[in-house]
Amino acid sequence: AFSPDGKRLAVADHGYGAVWTLTASGEFGWMLLIGGGFGAYDLTFSPDGRWLAVAGLSGLLLLDTVSGGERWSAGGHPHPEYFLRVAFSPDGTRMASASTRLLRMWQIAEVDRKIRAECVWQGEIRDYPEEIAFLSGPDAGLMLVSKNGTVSVRDQNGRLMWFGSL
Repeated sequence: AFSPDGKRLAVADHGYGAVWTLTASGEFGWMLLIGGGFGAYDLTFSPDGRWLAVAGLSGLLLLDTVSGGERWSAGGHPHPEYFLRVAFSPDGTRMASASTRLLRMWQIAEVDRKIRAECVWQGEIRDYPEEIAFLSGPDAGLMLVSKNGTVSVRDQNGRLMWFGSL
């Protein structure tokens, strides 16, 4: 995933996460490594580029993109589920996560320099999540694509709006 300003690249592979920054000479310089012990599966930048969300085997993290420091976390090891996908809403006030068993919507706010993320709804999923994405528009719901080819669309309150197959 590229940062909104196009100057950073975040990649998750084989449990590791890495962030590179594009240098003035047009090359990528090293910025941040998320170790294999966390088991990073998916990385995405917030729309304003301030935070990096990391979904992994050991939980869900929000990292500060300037310092690389952890700002918020959920889960932890051992945990009964693994977080495999993560996405931000276009306005950055919500985040969605898909684990091995649950799809969750989080409301995110920064209060007194601390991140607060509250799970506002969750729903069970039955297959491995391949991708999650927020839809645009006034009803900006959430789409989940599963490994078995099914697609579900939920509204902002978690109600199933559409379900079908690819």
